[in-house]
Amino acid sequence: MARVIVLDASTLIALQDDSDAHHPWAQDLFQSTLDAEFAMSAVTYAECLVQPIKVSRAEIQERNRETLGVSLLAIDEFRARAIAEVRVNTNLRMPDAIVLSEALRFGHLATADATLAKAARTAGLKVYSPA
Repeated sequence: MARVIVLDASTLIALQDDSDAHHPWAQDLFQSTLDAEFAMSAVTYAECLVQPIKVSRAEIQERNRETLGVSLLAIDEFRARAIAEVRVNTNLRMPDAIVLSEALRFGHLATADATLAKAARTAGLKVYSPA
């Protein structure tokens, strides 16, 4: 099985928006990890869809996600408990606790969020983030 990198919303948003300050980093990340698989929580992906929906471009975002091969991770009762435990243990906001919980399953996280990156490193994960 290839390594799976869990994406935070900031990563996919930066990749799709060439005016985002982290766009070059996101491009480099995807180009340098062609051997990896990418995944994100369906809740995190919903966050990525907010702006595209506002400007009637959700279909483009959805096609781009499919083209990149980013799989969506569902939250069932067992994942809900794991997420709640991460939230309790880290005091991260719920969206970040969801991302970190999913990344703990796979060992790799990509994020432009410094707080989330720090929590993931503390947990022993391999973190891809801007310098």
